Amino acid sequence: MDITARAVGRAHLCDWEQECCGDPIVAGAIHELVLVLQPPVQTDRPGSRTAIDWILTHHDDGGPAGSTPLRRVRALVRRVHEVWPTGRLAEIDRVPGHADLVAPEPEEEAAIGEGEVVFTAAYEPVLPETPRPGGWLLDLEILEDLGPHTW
Repeated sequence: MDITARAVGRAHLCDWEQECCGDPIVAGAIHELVLVLQPPVQTDRPGSRTAIDWILTHHDDGGPAGSTPLRRVRALVRRVHEVWPTGRLAEIDRVPGHADLVAPEPEEEAAIGEGEVVFTAAYEPVLPETPRPGGWLLDLEILEDLGPHTW
């Protein structure tokens, strides 16, 4: 499906791209996005059981030597779904942004002065990671094609 004004389709957003530098994306709101056409073969991409028209990207250059052009668009985000590793989809109101997905770095401990003795003891069991979705599917209505995107 082309990336043109009035097109309606579904875009996939990978978790690592959103975690790296993505802003929150709210269902029912208008956002400026960078899209690339989804290749026709869908094999190992999460959510591949659902038709995907575009890939929403923060990093992609459009393939080898920019063979697939990136398009900047203004789009209405109609619906958002989390894509879980099992393939389960869950409708949500908002894709979390970078700040929501990345735990802040712990502060460095203050230096201990000479002659001070400090005893610390702690037991911190290793807990399993909180399961997170592997990405998101966004149902979009393209309102305006803002032209090619270059990094």
